[in-house]
Amino acid sequence: MSEKAVVAKIRGRVTGVGFRLSAKYFASQLPSIKGYVKNNSHSEVEAFIQGDINELEQFLNYLRKGPPGSNVSEFLISDSPLSNQYSSFVIKT
Repeated sequence: MSEKAVVAKIRGRVTGVGFRLSAKYFASQLPSIKGYVKNNSHSEVEAFIQGDINELEQFLNYLRKGPPGSNVSEFLISDSPLSNQYSSFVIKT
């Protein structure tokens, strides 16, 4: 299994719509995904995501759309070093 890690910045109507909770739930369906999701501001969510490349792509595709009620207007991804800090996917406050 080939792993990769990225940081995603998701902007738009992404707070107050269950974005973080839905991201955590979707990640729980993908066994290799670990990392975090957190609100950076009223209109930005940040996620550190690490996992198998195929599952990572599935998760990123989900985040590009977001849950019902959200409206993703900007989606930025940057590569990140692999981390041993996370054993699951969590919501940071």
